[in-house]
Amino acid sequence: MYNIDSEVQDLVKVVCLGQNNVDLYLDQKIGYPGGCDFNDCRFARMLGAEAAMITVFGSDPYARHNQEVMDFYQIDYSRSRYYEGETPNALIKLVDGERTFFGHNHGGVNGRHPVELDEEDLKYLKQFDLVISSKGSKIKPQEFEKIYQAGIPIAYDFSNNSPEENIVRITPLCKFVFLSAGMMTKEETKETLVRRHDMGAEYVLASRGREPAVLYDGRRFYEQPSMPVRVVDTLGAGDSFFTAFLIAFLHRFSRKETVTEDGLSDCMRQGAVFAARNCTVYGAAGDGIGFQEDHVPEEGFKPRT
Repeated sequence: MYNIDSEVQDLVKVVCLGQNNVDLYLDQKIGYPGGCDFNDCRFARMLGAEAAMITVFGSDPYARHNQEVMDFYQIDYSRSRYYEGETPNALIKLVDGERTFFGHNHGGVNGRHPVELDEEDLKYLKQFDLVISSKGSKIKPQEFEKIYQAGIPIAYDFSNNSPEENIVRITPLCKFVFLSAGMMTKEETKETLVRRHDMGAEYVLASRGREPAVLYDGRRFYEQPSMPVRVVDTLGAGDSFFTAFLIAFLHRFSRKETVTEDGLSDCMRQGAVFAARNCTVYGAAGDGIGFQEDHVPEEGFKPRT
């Protein structure tokens, strides 16, 4: 775990909304805590920020393990929800270091009970510098409209196949937008970033697998190659890049300094360094637990990376 810098901790406070899940590695028979929103929260703590999460917990051993991990990282989850049922999961095997999915349980309790915000939640969120969430949260667009109307900056990860309604309704509310563009050419990526910026997002960042990540701020494009590293597992690489970029940005420009090109380039570099580090451990960031029951690939599920 990284050392927590108290000065940075005082400056940067983020809260993640959405899903905590368990990534079930079929070859290892180990479940690693995961999910975009949980990953972002844990990474923020590893990078020295204060972090909290509003999530949905199930009633199985994986939910209890995730809570123990959050306790270890000193993540406040006091406003989370609890339901009977399974923690969201993904069934995974590693193929040449690339995580490959072999099934899932359709979001578990989070799929049935995504977070809906009340007035007390919104009061709580106002103490943070940034709200981070994702497509995986399954939170409805109207919840982000509440956050936007409360004047709280939003960062959102659309992944690579978000519903068009979410893209249209959530993008204009965001200060930061992240998307996965590994299947796009560089030109297609840049065109997509421009469209999302034109929709209202201030900063749009795309990961591209092994190819350089690209950022667009409305004025120019920034590219950041991945850092050379012995890859063990790519799960969470995009999440770690996005989170490290955000924390670096919030730290560097916390006192409303003018955002500079050199500063944005450095934030991209810090994202790449942290993502490379996370490719050297299993799971998004380790913290695994042995299987608590038998898990097998989903019948008829087409494996995908």
